Amino acid sequence: MNPSSENFILKKAFIPQDGFLEASFNGFYDALTDRFPFIGQIGELLAVFSGLDMVEAIPDITVSLPGFGTFTVVNFTWLNQSAGTIRIWMSILMYAMLGFFLVREAPRLFGHMY
Repeated sequence: MNPSSENFILKKAFIPQDGFLEASFNGFYDALTDRFPFIGQIGELLAVFSGLDMVEAIPDITVSLPGFGTFTVVNFTWLNQSAGTIRIWMSILMYAMLGFFLVREAPRLFGHMY
């Protein structure tokens, strides 16, 4: 009955083995996605949208003039740094417009259901 030993009864009864929680959560997720396939599709869609920030940076437009050197005509560093924020605000705007449209058109679209 040594509490610090590996064979202590309370330790075996209440402390799960390594990887038990991960395996149970993965099993639960797999059962859930088998039962409701749209959950997996939502996860894939979110993975696609989260990967949008991984696009390559837009290169600067430069011009080489003989005798004068290379000059940057258009510098896109500001756009490369704020592209994620711009995408977020554009998606908020599009969802807001969709919401306003649905609020305005809901009686006409769903009027036959009442």
